Amino acid sequence: MGSASGDVPIQTFIDNLSALGIENLPEWCTLCGNTYSRGCQFLHEGDVNVKGLRWGGNVSPVGAGFLGAGLTVVVVGIVMTIWIVLGVVRVGRKKRVGRASSNASSGGLELVVCA
Repeated sequence: MGSASGDVPIQTFIDNLSALGIENLPEWCTLCGNTYSRGCQFLHEGDVNVKGLRWGGNVSPVGAGFLGAGLTVVVVGIVMTIWIVLGVVRVGRKKRVGRASSNASSGGLELVVCA
């Protein structure tokens, strides 16, 4: 099989190892005894199609969406609070200089980022 130089032609390599190869997923899952990952769980349940994906958590997908949105709002609020405490962001009333004209803003809130 080998040669003196240690090199083996690719076709010889393929021919000699093809009998040892695993051709498909069901065969691999059976030989490895895998029933829980890499798609084997669907074969084990008798469903080979991707349609076999099922939600297995205790929270519904809609509930998970609301939890994710709520968590995002909380994290953004915490980050903004930290920025305000550190002085990176300042929130306050806009100071008027002189007399306000009729088309000027009426002293609303101003968000200033001090970078």
